[in-house]
Amino acid sequence: MSKIIIITIVVFQFLAIQGIGQDQKYTRKYSGTVKYQKTEQPATIFEFKYPASQVEEGLVEFFKTQGSNPKQTKGFYYVSSVRITKGDTKFQDVYYRVEKDGKENCKVYAIVTEIGEDPVTRTSSHNAIVAVGAGAGLVAALAPAMDEHDYKVQLTKQEEDIRKTEKKMTGLLDDGKQLEKKRVNLEKEIETNKQDQAKLQEQLDAKKQAYQQYVEKNVKKN
Repeated sequence: MSKIIIITIVVFQFLAIQGIGQDQKYTRKYSGTVKYQKTEQPATIFEFKYPASQVEEGLVEFFKTQGSNPKQTKGFYYVSSVRITKGDTKFQDVYYRVEKDGKENCKVYAIVTEIGEDPVTRTSSHNAIVAVGAGAGLVAALAPAMDEHDYKVQLTKQEEDIRKTEKKMTGLLDDGKQLEKKRVNLEKEIETNKQDQAKLQEQLDAKKQAYQQYVEKNVKKN
């Protein structure tokens, strides 16, 4: 029986490694442990190249597509009775936690159990078998789901960026129209000013001429 368990674990690890080599959807995946209710639990650990908040949103979205709504409990998200991949006939419970790993990266710690099973009361050997087996399924399921979510996030960001740029362009166009109106009005004012200058210059010249004539007339008298 122990030989069968060892062979099973080796096969799942081989499949997981093959998955990583063919599909670089994340930095890496490996088996490890995570603390859950003061106990060390075998877990599948993922290192994603996406921010923690984005991965949390993506995981909620992913599990909802599997028919389950993640709920927060004791520092973990809990997903009840979910199929890890669409082709699975077996349903399992998943406990997971997302931790920041730098500004743009994060780690996901996933604990997989039988339906309704308490991770704390499981035997260590059973933990290991379920953790490795589910880990291989999680590799195939979560990485594409995170990339799909990232695609949507980036698409939304680009759409928002386009909207902001369009808004700025609309503002500049409106400013341009106002400036054009000001330019037309200013040109009219300049033209009016030139005409007023010409009229006033005529009046000034006439007054100077009259003044000069008055001076000359009075000089002759004296």
